[in-house]
Amino acid sequence: MTVENTDPDFYHRADAHISLANSQVSNEVGAGKVSASFMYGMARYCAFVYAANSDSKPALEADRDKAIEYFVEQFRLSFEENFDDYVANYEKYLNR
Repeated sequence: MTVENTDPDFYHRADAHISLANSQVSNEVGAGKVSASFMYGMARYCAFVYAANSDSKPALEADRDKAIEYFVEQFRLSFEENFDDYVANYEKYLNR
């Protein structure tokens, strides 16, 4: 997602979610489990937002494939952007 496509608080909200996820990592619960919960929560919330903005249950059902395609593509683009950023800044971000 590019900066011109976001509102001024976009990254602030994203950082707040990341901070919450980081606070849940412990000796008992690793980052992988937190990531899985984070993705599930994001998927659940996205389904809610789409459903809440749908005019009716039949309209929601009719949009199923379109909604899945949209959200999967948005995740893919965001993941690619962030993955590439970590490749470019590996030593800096991970202190290695």
